[in-house]
Amino acid sequence: MNIFKPPIGLLCRVPNTLMQLGRSAGFLLLFLLVSAQTLMAQQITVRGRVTDDKNLPVAGATVQLKGGSTATSTDADGNFVLTVPELKGTLVFSYVGYETQEHALNRETFSIQLQLQGSNLGEVVVVGYGTQRKVSVTGAVDKIAADAFEGKPVVNMSQALQGVSPNLIIQQTNFEPGQGLNINIRGLGTLGNNSPLVVIDGIVGGDLNLLNPNDVESISVLKDAGTAAIYGSRAANGVLLVTTKKGKKNEKPSLTYNGLYGVNSPKIAAKPVDGWKNAYYKNESLVNSGRQPLYSPSEIQELAARGNGTWRLSNILHNAPQQTHSISVRGGGATNAYNVSFGYMDHANNFIGDDYGWKRYNIRLNQTTELGKFKLNTILSYAKSIGRDHSSNASTLIIDASRVPLIYDFQDSLGRYLTNAVSSEFNPKAVLEKGGYRQYNNDEIFGSITGEYAITRDLKIRGVFGGTIRSNTSHGRRIPLSFYPGGLYGQDAEVYDDNSKSLMTNTQLLVEYNKKFDRHALDVLVGGTNESYTSEASDIRKTLTDPLLGTPTTGTIVNPNSRNWLERTTETSLNSLLGRLGYNFDSKYFAEASFR
Repeated sequence: MNIFKPPIGLLCRVPNTLMQLGRSAGFLLLFLLVSAQTLMAQQITVRGRVTDDKNLPVAGATVQLKGGSTATSTDADGNFVLTVPELKGTLVFSYVGYETQEHALNRETFSIQLQLQGSNLGEVVVVGYGTQRKVSVTGAVDKIAADAFEGKPVVNMSQALQGVSPNLIIQQTNFEPGQGLNINIRGLGTLGNNSPLVVIDGIVGGDLNLLNPNDVESISVLKDAGTAAIYGSRAANGVLLVTTKKGKKNEKPSLTYNGLYGVNSPKIAAKPVDGWKNAYYKNESLVNSGRQPLYSPSEIQELAARGNGTWRLSNILHNAPQQTHSISVRGGGATNAYNVSFGYMDHANNFIGDDYGWKRYNIRLNQTTELGKFKLNTILSYAKSIGRDHSSNASTLIIDASRVPLIYDFQDSLGRYLTNAVSSEFNPKAVLEKGGYRQYNNDEIFGSITGEYAITRDLKIRGVFGGTIRSNTSHGRRIPLSFYPGGLYGQDAEVYDDNSKSLMTNTQLLVEYNKKFDRHALDVLVGGTNESYTSEASDIRKTLTDPLLGTPTTGTIVNPNSRNWLERTTETSLNSLLGRLGYNFDSKYFAEASFR
């Protein structure tokens, strides 16, 4: 009988293996216990708050650890709590209609402000006494962003607005620098003034052409009665709401320079016929009407051999340089933002003459400070414009330089200014070069202070005080001229001085309430305003002054129509109650009413 006997080595190794397995199981259990304690020790709580672009809480925003399933949502107050294993990785903040943001997970507290997406519906539009999302605007409002006119070869905002908005019509009726442009929205509505109401940084009554185009952030065009009604009957022709540039919080200081240099070259569409051809056709017209010809064949041949004269429009026009330069510094800290800018514009005149043109200097400061629930915005700007032009009328100069045949000259070999059978008493070249001038020196100071306090998340109160001080002066004189063989200009030797100054103040007290109830949203704005205006002016005109110096002499006559400050003083005050009520359901159905 065979009895199985295991090898001695096997009998010895079995107990050892069991013992090793026991030890391994113990070590594994100990490792798992330690790992669990370590994992529990590494769980970290991250807290924070998510707000929108108006600093209102965003409820239901998603906060997620990038690349994992760890996520949470914000409560009704925009607060969130998220447990993460360690301070490492990236947190992703997202909400419908807003740009998704990613932030490094390197701290336990976050304060996130979401920005609206770049779509048109999420875009914020400036409307009367406030802002709205474009999706909620019920009337005809067009927003013109700065990139629509930045880089254009223009010297003022009126020119910059040409062709950038449907139904906004800009007409330049005079090519001379410093002259205003006709602006109307959706055509002409009255036989009188068709200009829209201009509102700059919330203050009514600004001058577009005194702005530096590089200072403008955006322009809202209110085109219909529904959107413009909050400004009352003055907005019958529409409203232009101009918002200037501001700094941004937590932005490093940045320096920006914008410069432009160009040349305005006048293009004359009508080309006059040669002088001898004009004489030939003149004879033909006289013969056809049964009269004797004016020029003999030999005279026409002589005109052809001599060539054309100098009396033409192109000889009183020349290329005119224009240049603009702007420097701005912007930035901000945790509670403040600022933007400071300096601008210079120099636009020469296309007419020949003694340094005709227009210059403008701009300085602007925009400062915003936030302290808890209180927000303060201060704007201060200064604009100086200096201009000089001739003593006549541009249309008269152009007509008289255009209608004379090319058989005539402006001057003869002796330098005398000439007249002829067509322009018997006027020489436009002489008037531009030696006929006198008009010069302007205008100053404007604008300032506003806006304080806003958030009483609750939904209720805000805003106070505004702003004003504009203007001081304008103009001086001019006509210098007497005698032409050859006949004709006179400026024989009255007039000298005049006009001076005016004005003060406009604007005070506003507004209350705004914005509330969402489930699928309903209510926006209410009520307020009162006062706009006061005071102006004083005087002018004096003297004729028969000294022909060389323009100073009074014993024969000088003071124009009896000259008026003093008392006779030209104006004071007005306008008190208004205004309001707007807006409602939307599910962000799909909108209704709005406004009054003043």
